[in-house]
Amino acid sequence: MKISPNKLLAALPAVVYPLASLALLIAVWYAAVRWGRIPDYLLPAPAEVLRTLVQGLWGGELWPHIGATLANTAVGYVIGCALAVLLGALLAESRTFERFVYPLLIGLQATPKVALGPLILVWFGFGAASKIVLVALVCFFPLFVNTVNGIRRTDPDLLEACRAFSASRLYLLLHVKLPAALGDIFAGLQIGVSLALIGAVVGEFLLILPLIDGHLSKRHWPARTALG
Repeated sequence: MKISPNKLLAALPAVVYPLASLALLIAVWYAAVRWGRIPDYLLPAPAEVLRTLVQGLWGGELWPHIGATLANTAVGYVIGCALAVLLGALLAESRTFERFVYPLLIGLQATPKVALGPLILVWFGFGAASKIVLVALVCFFPLFVNTVNGIRRTDPDLLEACRAFSASRLYLLLHVKLPAALGDIFAGLQIGVSLALIGAVVGEFLLILPLIDGHLSKRHWPARTALG
């Protein structure tokens, strides 16, 4: 497939501007460290961060910890998304269920996840379970709301046509409403992906576990800021 030069020129700003912003940020960072006399343990130089990262990856030091973080992220994401679709479908189908559950879910979403950290720690301990729970909580609500809205926006004429052929409520949900809501569900899944990794990293800080499973907690590795 041949791409015309005009299309390449039109797409060029989308690449050049972010790269220019990144270069400017690195230049300001370097200047702040070089001439601002900022201690290395507060803000290491860009070259030091890059060197430490390359050493950690090349030597294999970081890979097990990255794998542990990604595994917790994936498990929490799957659990949170599965619960979001299930509860979203139930709530969209039942007004009674909505009256009982929706206020509780709104309250849970309004509560800062940092405030839930001590409770999660007490209930699930210092292991991976706490991080998985936090990731699931972070991913849950965007997909839950999208699922409810998508199901309730199903074309009424389509539902009436199916009911005319004696379609059951379960059939309508599984074969009409959920397929009609797939656009909203996939949008919620996409939002959840970005939130999942953030939730895992925040969980490791919040629950006094070292970031990337071992490297930023001072009691494990003092002042290795370049790994951040």
